[in-house]
Amino acid sequence: MKKILLLVCVLGSIHTYAQYSYSFSIADILNNGTPAVKAGSTTNPAPASGSMTLPNGLVVTAHIIGLGNGVPEPGQMGYTGPSLGGTFTGGSTNCISGYTGSTDPLMFTNISSGPCKIANGVGSNCKNAVGFWIHFSEPITLDPFLTLDLDGEDAHSNKEWEGAFAFNNTEYVPCSYTYNTSGGKISPQVISLTNSWLPWITANIGNTDIPSNFTILRRNSSSLNNSSPDNINTQILFTLPLNKEITDFVVLWGVWDNKTGCATSDVQNSGLSPIVINLPTLLPLKLANFSGSIQKNEAQLNWKTTEEVNTKSFEIEYSADGKTFTRIGELSAIGMGENNYSFVDKTSELLATNYYRLKMNDADGKFTYSRIIEIKTSTVELAGISIWPNPVNDVLNIKFPNLKSAVDIGIFDASGKKVIEHRNIFAETKSIKCSNLASGFYYITITDNTNKTKTLRFVKN
Repeated sequence: MKKILLLVCVLGSIHTYAQYSYSFSIADILNNGTPAVKAGSTTNPAPASGSMTLPNGLVVTAHIIGLGNGVPEPGQMGYTGPSLGGTFTGGSTNCISGYTGSTDPLMFTNISSGPCKIANGVGSNCKNAVGFWIHFSEPITLDPFLTLDLDGEDAHSNKEWEGAFAFNNTEYVPCSYTYNTSGGKISPQVISLTNSWLPWITANIGNTDIPSNFTILRRNSSSLNNSSPDNINTQILFTLPLNKEITDFVVLWGVWDNKTGCATSDVQNSGLSPIVINLPTLLPLKLANFSGSIQKNEAQLNWKTTEEVNTKSFEIEYSADGKTFTRIGELSAIGMGENNYSFVDKTSELLATNYYRLKMNDADGKFTYSRIIEIKTSTVELAGISIWPNPVNDVLNIKFPNLKSAVDIGIFDASGKKVIEHRNIFAETKSIKCSNLASGFYYITITDNTNKTKTLRFVKN
């Protein structure tokens, strides 16, 4: 199995605007970027998760997931075609209109489970499911995504359903869908997510605004039997809004019927197409290096560019988890040639591990992101300290989640004058009266017994 790189660009000078598209199977991501084998075994299941790094530094991660009673079938789920609930022969004439990705059967990935483990979608709002969760380290756009073999029959109570959704960090991004309507074999079905997928979504992605009433696609009654899978005529094409960027994509699959009495050997399968992602337009500059370190209890970032042309600015973004980023500053670019830049983060509350990236803006409005870098603090003891409320009127509270020894606390005004001091504090929380302070900005320092210091800023109303 191979990984395909699609490169679309307009040739001209060395500083060319281009869009890069990458196509790969979910199985390849699970296999950490190495072309996956086409068959496994119960003793050789596909990896539960894996990742691959693209040339621009973007990291793509895939996870096999099971919700409710859903259990992925070892040795089948996460491996590639052509056996995907039937033999998929590939070719453009065998795919639904609007799909533009690879039709090579070995680029499609198997989704598989025992039917009783993913059954009763009708009675549980599709709570029992298996699927894939794809995460991108920075926002990308995704081409339409194809699923195969949504089949099943009344006689065996194994009619299947599928659903897909996406997020841009925690923003819900809905998918539209098209499907082959011949024979009325597939129908939209509204389910409630309140007690099915919503807890998983909240815990893993942090989203809370996905609609509680969600539409899946399910198989209707058919005259097919088990020996005649319908993987050609029952395909679904999931499409995201045009040019809408996402960071997470989830596809789930199960059995709609309340099926019981399954043998342990019973297995149900479907297939998923490769994904095609599009990276933001690259700018006419090269980021030679980007690094960071802790200096005087603050994060200092340094980067070097070469071949700058018409570059406008660099926005510095911070994240506590490597997924959700916040703009913390901006530097104007010199705009030409080879240049060195540095930035000190004086606003973020540094944790044990901190994540940074650059948003590099062109004067014409185009932009791209740098790779994400990690900066680790030198002490866990001062990590995670928080203050509240901010702004403060009367009493400022400080929480120390990891203290192992006493610390000294100092509060300084904007001119650097110390206005409050507390020594040898060893407690989970400390409250400091600030009602006598004048309105304005203040800095609070917490220093441990090794003279390591954490600085936070607050406002007095």
